Amino acid sequence: MDIDTDDLLEAIEEITTATTDEEPTTPEAETEEEELEDETNPPPLRAAQRLALHTADAHPTGHFPHTVEDIHLTALQGHGYARLDDDGDAWVITQKGSRRALSEDRLPLVILPATARLDLSEYPAEWIEDGEPVHADELYTVDSPEDDAEPAPARLRTISNFDNLYVQAEELVANPNEEIRFLSLVHGLVAPDDRLMPYVVAPNDVLISRESLHAQAHQDQLTGRQVTVLGSEAVHQMIATIWPDAVHVFAGADH
Repeated sequence: MDIDTDDLLEAIEEITTATTDEEPTTPEAETEEEELEDETNPPPLRAAQRLALHTADAHPTGHFPHTVEDIHLTALQGHGYARLDDDGDAWVITQKGSRRALSEDRLPLVILPATARLDLSEYPAEWIEDGEPVHADELYTVDSPEDDAEPAPARLRTISNFDNLYVQAEELVANPNEEIRFLSLVHGLVAPDDRLMPYVVAPNDVLISRESLHAQAHQDQLTGRQVTVLGSEAVHQMIATIWPDAVHVFAGADH
């Protein structure tokens, strides 16, 4: 069969022109396509990894706390959600990680004020005699002993009602020890299962600063939580310096 040389040359020219007109695929374009596909079908994350993302995203400079395990940081790095900073000695969240954090529901956290005692006699006598630490959920909710000869002061009687506030907090969460914190002006944020020695608050005691409270909340991976505050307006105002969107659902007296 005879082949027309002119036709063959024309066909080759058309193929060459079509190929030349196509946009070249750059590594950057391929990366963007991969990221878009990844965000459309995001990889599954463990609960600890989601919590770490929320915590880093809430930090002013995007740093992960030192309490995040290396295995989770490595996994987040593999997904493009975390990287080492320029000095190579701290982990920070990436823009992609921030977008993933925003797409995930935040874990709940209920914060309520800790009861402050001015004298050790306000605790059960056996606690003082034993000299052993006590679980915080008992320390902050136990009724104060009352003298039968005269009524207890009003401030002490309010402590006996504090147990109702803790019950209300328990009703809001699934895991009290993970999702409830007492706000102590001495110890900061205290979990119900934390063990503390009975203590008193004296007028000249150095109380925890907002800066220290914020640092503690970051290391405990609490700053990325959705917070509900049970307490007075004063408690809410202190909490709002760390969690500006905290929900205030109870306005009572501070104890």
